[in-house]
Amino acid sequence: AEYMGIEYSMLSRSLTRLAQQRGLAFNAIKSVSQFSDHISITWQDDYRSKYHHIWLRDHCPSGTNPVTHQRDIDTHLIPLNIEPTHIEADEEHIKLHWNESGSTHISTFSSDFLRRHAYAEAKTKDVYDPMWSLGPIELWDAVSLPTPPTVDARTLSTPAHLLDALEKLHKFGVLLINNSPNSMDETEVMIRRFGIVQETLYGQMWSTESSKDDDVVDTAYMNTAIPPHTDCTYLDHVPGLQFFNCTVQCPVANEGVSMVVDGFSAAAELLRLEPQMFEFLCTTPVIGRHVDAKVDVRSANCLITRDERGRVIRVRLNDTDRAPLTHLSFSDVKRFYQAHHKFVSLLRSPERAVKVKLDVGQTLVVNNERVLHGRTRFSTRRVLIGAYVPTDDWKSTLRVLRREVKGE
Repeated sequence: AEYMGIEYSMLSRSLTRLAQQRGLAFNAIKSVSQFSDHISITWQDDYRSKYHHIWLRDHCPSGTNPVTHQRDIDTHLIPLNIEPTHIEADEEHIKLHWNESGSTHISTFSSDFLRRHAYAEAKTKDVYDPMWSLGPIELWDAVSLPTPPTVDARTLSTPAHLLDALEKLHKFGVLLINNSPNSMDETEVMIRRFGIVQETLYGQMWSTESSKDDDVVDTAYMNTAIPPHTDCTYLDHVPGLQFFNCTVQCPVANEGVSMVVDGFSAAAELLRLEPQMFEFLCTTPVIGRHVDAKVDVRSANCLITRDERGRVIRVRLNDTDRAPLTHLSFSDVKRFYQAHHKFVSLLRSPERAVKVKLDVGQTLVVNNERVLHGRTRFSTRRVLIGAYVPTDDWKSTLRVLRREVKGE
């Protein structure tokens, strides 16, 4: 069979105009060419994308279970050299005919699906793939974001308002919820709007006012100052969102003040100033651990984590819960302290910390994988109640709401 030069022409110019009127110019197909192991699509905006034959068969829309939305295709059974016997195309669809054991299987793709899932070009760190990324975020400090973005707890039962809250959390990693409920049960209802509650060694819902002898011992239950940190660095599945609902506040000025710091912003500054230190913290695991009479949990992770495109996706820093540095070489121990000192100096610089003294009825929410939180000491009673929500779950809620509210 001939492949080079075989072009499947599109429909008339009138259909092109119709596609443009429908807003389909970006996703409208101009031409399709078939080659030995792939097809090439030229779009109306003259962008070109390529798709391997095996990829097309593996992603056949009919191979998705309509009930479970899971794949029904066994990829291993697709021949590596599979190729379509015939292709039909117009501006909005492509049909590929496959000869499978003497019968014909037809895969019908929408132009929108193929354009959104174009993969031939190398992705750069500035490209956000909608399959896994929620879109761009905004770095901040105390100058660019003097106070956290706010929402009203009384409106969170409305999908559009809950979506607004989650969009702000995604963009900034921090949120202030006004008019929050005062009871543990009602607070749990509010938190579960964002996702399931993640159970940890602290249980599901927790209070910073500890009264039982057998409670988990943690500095959060004390009244001392706590520098900016992330929680649960000793867990493999670190919590995503953390909620702090203030039910009792210390009346003394400047006591019990919460602070939040954008860890991604500080990491970006470290990369700019000290790229070798940044690289060291991205590649050198540190062990976090929590040990008491009934618990012994440990996890090894880098202070800064990047994705496959080099973008920072997680910061883990809690010296209170760090295990002894006995797993590093002699030279790496020195390098660790040097890089750690520089990074923490950036995190603790006064212009980075946004300070908020929570009023009763205010809930501070932080993305625990990005934003560090801390507090000043306090001398009288101060009570916060809250919980954790896993990253997978709050991001899932955001994607579902985008579909329901915005039709994305």
